[in-house]
Amino acid sequence: INNRDSLLVFDKRGNMSEIDVNDISSTPIDSGGIDLSSMINVAGEVLTAFPKPEDEIEGHETYLVLTTRKGLSKKMCYKNIKKIRGTVSAIKLADDDELVSVDVLYGKKDIVVYTKEGGGVRISTDDIRECGRAAYGLSVIELAGNDEVVGTTIINKNHKYILVVTNKGKMKKC
Repeated sequence: INNRDSLLVFDKRGNMSEIDVNDISSTPIDSGGIDLSSMINVAGEVLTAFPKPEDEIEGHETYLVLTTRKGLSKKMCYKNIKKIRGTVSAIKLADDDELVSVDVLYGKKDIVVYTKEGGGVRISTDDIRECGRAAYGLSVIELAGNDEVVGTTIINKNHKYILVVTNKGKMKKC
């Protein structure tokens, strides 16, 4: 990352913040680092941070795909939110829900939404409706009992296999 770049930071409560890399002070490799809450308003546990994406790549607009623990997903056009400063809500959440993944999308891809109990679904990102920041999103997976979404992976149409790795150390190639 370069000193003039910016980072997008998402917390589990669905808030999005932007941090200029230049504002992050250098620390020794063996230090604990600096507290993010001193730079941005973090409402929940930080979920992910990544460099601000390009507006488009190879003629494809950039989208952010946000997915919640309760199986709701939405897609936001990046150019509609790229000028936002400070901390803003990126997705509306119910009190018992939280954000579990944020993916950067260029062009038409498929997404695999996977659950704690080993379930999952592969859907086209074209099937995920584009929404504004104030929207909840739409249900992309039906959850049974106490199951919940734990993550997503964006895959290309030409990928032949999916590798599944469990938290118990088992692996499966499908």
